[in-house]
Amino acid sequence: MGRDVSIAITAKDNFSTAITTMRNANQAFNKDLTGLQTKLDALNKTKITLKVDVDKAKKSHPARVRGSIINIMFK
Repeated sequence: MGRDVSIAITAKDNFSTAITTMRNANQAFNKDLTGLQTKLDALNKTKITLKVDVDKAKKSHPARVRGSIINIMFK
């Protein structure tokens, strides 16, 4: 008669944990980039508005605006 032999195998998967960690870090980074892009877009719109306002002011009061811009630049 033969002997009954049992074999136990244990496997541990460290790869899935690493992939999950990288995915989470990448998602957080993408959120940061999205927020940064939103802020940059808002600042760009503000910059355009200020440029238009300064151009209008130059046309209506050229001497005052030029002096004010110089004061702002050197403060």
